[in-house]
Order: sequence, then C-alpha cells, then structure tokens
Amino acid sequence: MTERGIEFLHRLKFAQSGIHPLTGAPLNLIEQLNQTFTCLASFQATRMLFEWHRENCSGFVLNLATARGSDIRSIEPGIVAAEVFAAVSPGNNRKLRADILKVQREEAQFRYVFFHCPRIPQGRQTSREPADGTVQVWSIAIANE
Repeated sequence: MTERGIEFLHRLKFAQSGIHPLTGAPLNLIEQLNQTFTCLASFQATRMLFEWHRENCSGFVLNLATARGSDIRSIEPGIVAAEVFAAVSPGNNRKLRADILKVQREEAQFRYVFFHCPRIPQGRQTSREPADGTVQVWSIAIANE
C-alpha cells in the first residue's frame, strides 16, 4: 500500500511505531527522535559536569524521562542542577527560556542549561544567560560532531 505524504507524516507523528531509547516503551517516531537526542545531550552534559565538579560532587542523578525535578542534579543536595535539551534552535517553543526559569528555581550552588543545536557553536553562551548570573548556558556537541 502506498501512503500519501500527509498520511505518512501522520503515522510518524501519531502512530506508536518507535520505542523509547532506554525503556523500550512504545512511542511515536518523532518522540523517539526527541528522546534519543535529549539522552545523548544529557550524557555529554553529565560528562562535562563530572570534569567541572569532581572535587565537590560524588556523582549525578539523571532524569532521562519526563520526571519532576532537574534533568541532572548532584547526588549531594544543593550543589548542581541542570536542564538539558536538543532542538533545531534554542528558541524553539521558548525551550531555552523555560529551562532557564526552571533551573533558577532550584536550590543549587551551580545551575546550568545545556542544549544541543547543530547550527550553534559549541561552548558557553554568555549572551543567552540571565543578566543576574544565576545560570550558565552551554551549547554542546553530541554524536560524531
């Protein structure tokens, strides 16, 4: 059976033809892509946090699904909190702004937002950080970049 363009796109968006990259739970293919790249970005962000905070953190807890709290937090309360996402643009759906606001509400000494957007140069994004200096924003590379 040959699908028309919109029927094919509808199936990708709404049919549970994909799986969650970690749990194997059924997902639509679009959400599978979103979850996969967010997990990869979270792993890279955690690697960076281990380098930066090896003296004051024994490890990190990752929330790799839609869970309450920060995407990444230090095992020791109040040291590190971070949000992570992957998108075509950091402005998509105001995701960067929302994650900055979310992590600002966390009681942590160090607060970060990490994002993966292929067209944004890697490194700290001071121009995207809040003026009060409460959150560092980092563009990160993943998967063979």
